[in-house]
Amino acid sequence: KSPHIRLGNALRIDWNEVLPAGECSYVLGNPPFVGKKARNTDQQKDMQTVLGAGNERSVLDYVCCWYVKAGAYSQEHGVDFAFVSTNSISQGEQPGELWPLIRKVCSHSIRFAYRTFSWDSEARGKAHVHVVIIGLSKKSGGKYIYETDRDGRVTRVSASSINGYLVDASEVLLESRSS
Repeated sequence: KSPHIRLGNALRIDWNEVLPAGECSYVLGNPPFVGKKARNTDQQKDMQTVLGAGNERSVLDYVCCWYVKAGAYSQEHGVDFAFVSTNSISQGEQPGELWPLIRKVCSHSIRFAYRTFSWDSEARGKAHVHVVIIGLSKKSGGKYIYETDRDGRVTRVSASSINGYLVDASEVLLESRSS
């Protein structure tokens, strides 16, 4: 009925106290881009709180906490969610760690994915990062992969299943191994 702002650490508050999931249509955002080596002690504690013991030092980027938190928040009511994230969460060993954590808290699947694109900031100091946008939903229906071609045109391709690597393929994930 009226806007309100809740000041606090989004990973440490109960989202249902801010907005009950039953009253929410979707969650979207641009969580902090902090990689494994750049996390501070508080961020490592956040990761342990959200992802579980032992995960505070994992290979996952800090942004992964928002996917797991949103999945838990939205599971019961089927709230869709999407985040702008560093592209590293869809490459290498991160998908193999991230998606099992998401699957523990929700049954959402990737509904759309915008593959890696360069995001230039207009702010002073001009941050230049490569990002993806991943949207998850419990709803059935069309799944789409978006991509920007060399000429800057955005293309949209229908997909039957989008996995953690943001390709149209089954949900196969590579797990970390020592050899």
